[in-house]
Amino acid sequence: MVGEIGGNDYNYTFLQYFDEARDTLRIQDLVPLVVAKIKHAVEKVISFGARTIVVPGNFPMGCLPIYLTKFGLESEVDEFDQNHCIWLLNSFATFHNDHLKKAIAKLQEEYPHLLKLGEPKGFELHKACCGVGWLYNFNQTRMCGFPGVTTCPDPERYISWDGIHLTQEAYRMTVDWLQADLFWKLRCHH
Repeated sequence: MVGEIGGNDYNYTFLQYFDEARDTLRIQDLVPLVVAKIKHAVEKVISFGARTIVVPGNFPMGCLPIYLTKFGLESEVDEFDQNHCIWLLNSFATFHNDHLKKAIAKLQEEYPHLLKLGEPKGFELHKACCGVGWLYNFNQTRMCGFPGVTTCPDPERYISWDGIHLTQEAYRMTVDWLQADLFWKLRCHH
């Protein structure tokens, strides 16, 4: 997990200078510096051998109690979104996250085997990786774990492990999709 880098930099700056920089332009100058540090941290963990890396984006800052407490009472009504979050701060978080996504896309080009989700193309959809016999490499009387039952040399290309359970790669793809879907639905929008 490589994340939450830069949050304190943003927090300190917003909490100290928000009244002077409501347009966030001065604070936006920090984003390329912070994103570069996150990218460097990802490259470092890759150099240590990491194969699965999660890089979370920035929280919807305008919904955090620290900001609502500091600015909520003195802010004007038009500074809030429909969720009563400070839209300017959430826009800044989106600005950061957009820059971070671009940096991650560049890393995916440099290290395609580490950061991309598996694509359905090239996957064995119907055969079990661990099994024997018949059309789908599955035999109920000689299942995975029985003597003489072999496993495929490349389980990351299979959806089914033993004809019943998914492979680790299929579970990973499912979790990635669920997280992306759930996180999108849980995000604060303005």
